[in-house]
Amino acid sequence: MLATLQDALRDPDITPDGLRTVVAAADALLGLGLATLDPADLDHRRAVTELSAQERHAIEQLVADRTQARKERDWPRADQIRAELDELGVQLTDTPSGPSWQLR
Repeated sequence: MLATLQDALRDPDITPDGLRTVVAAADALLGLGLATLDPADLDHRRAVTELSAQERHAIEQLVADRTQARKERDWPRADQIRAELDELGVQLTDTPSGPSWQLR
């Protein structure tokens, strides 16, 4: 269903009224509550600049520890650290140049 919705949202032939109909149908089917969604509720993400020096250091240390665990092929430890970061609201992305992170 989500793939169909995504295709519809990208379809240049669907009119704005058609898009509203498609989104309303997906909303009703999936129970997303889009009709009552307040845009102010969408962005609760903290900025990295709002972190204290200690919070930022702790996150960077966890990322470094996970990188070391991956280097040592200690996959359970790397997964455990990723879960800790997730609990802290940190989204970690592995890139060819190393991991990057942002707050959710």
